[in-house]
Amino acid sequence: MFRFIAKIVFIFALTAVVYWVLQFVGKDAVAYRGALTALFTAPLWARLFGPYLVELIPAIRAQARRDACAPLNGRFYSYDNQPLRLFLVNGVIWIPAADLKPLLLPAPDATELRQLGAGHGTIPGQKLRGFSEHALLRLLTARARSRHASFATNRFGHWLQSEAFPNVRRLPSSSA
Repeated sequence: MFRFIAKIVFIFALTAVVYWVLQFVGKDAVAYRGALTALFTAPLWARLFGPYLVELIPAIRAQARRDACAPLNGRFYSYDNQPLRLFLVNGVIWIPAADLKPLLLPAPDATELRQLGAGHGTIPGQKLRGFSEHALLRLLTARARSRHASFATNRFGHWLQSEAFPNVRRLPSSSA
């Protein structure tokens, strides 16, 4: 930190000296004294503070990424690069329908949703609509039996049962 402050003091002192010296060059140069000072001292400014500026841009970018992801950090699961929020409410795991939209293809129709009953609706304590874990597994099982399920859907159901749901039960703090 001391070296950085010393660099700042040095460059400001040098810039002031160059600015002061340029007043004696001639009456024509006095009008352009600020521009000439910048022209003569710019290489030194770049040499002294260039490395800091080069490090500044990636640091700002990394901080912005951390700030943008901080609310989600540890609060969602990722399946095939699709973020899934899992809510644990009174021992029941809920998944928002918006998070499942790209994974449940084709989208559940009105008949499927009616068969799920109370397992599909507003997530308790949230303003989101979603599926309870049991309703979602029932939907995936019904699709597998009726041959609507693709390999990706079966794989998703297996991931839910073997990794996501057990992990939320084991670590309730990992739910959104």
